[in-house]
Amino acid sequence: MDEVRRAAAEQILVHLGVERPGPRFGMLVRTWIAAVEAASLIWLDEGKQPPARELRDWLVDHLVALLAATAASDGETAEVVQRLLAQETPRARWRRWPAGWCRCWAGRPACCEAGAGETVG
Repeated sequence: MDEVRRAAAEQILVHLGVERPGPRFGMLVRTWIAAVEAASLIWLDEGKQPPARELRDWLVDHLVALLAATAASDGETAEVVQRLLAQETPRARWRRWPAGWCRCWAGRPACCEAGAGETVG
């Protein structure tokens, strides 16, 4: 199983553009992999609830939160976050709505009301 975790970490680092992570960034990635593994096992045990799409989005949000928290005190992580934010497009913005947060793909404020975005609690 360690080989699977190591391979997952390598793939994440490749996607994030980090060749040799420092100790904090390496721990961030490995911590997130452990959280994904634990959440996946709990999800299976709980009858695959919440739906897979919600779980996936929550786990991505979890990674973003870890990146933000670590970037506050780690220069390497802050650089990675800045690079990732520079790649964001106006089409993929989160907006706060009374029903929850909406990832708006259409780039217009009423996207979630019109069904062009995805809303999470």
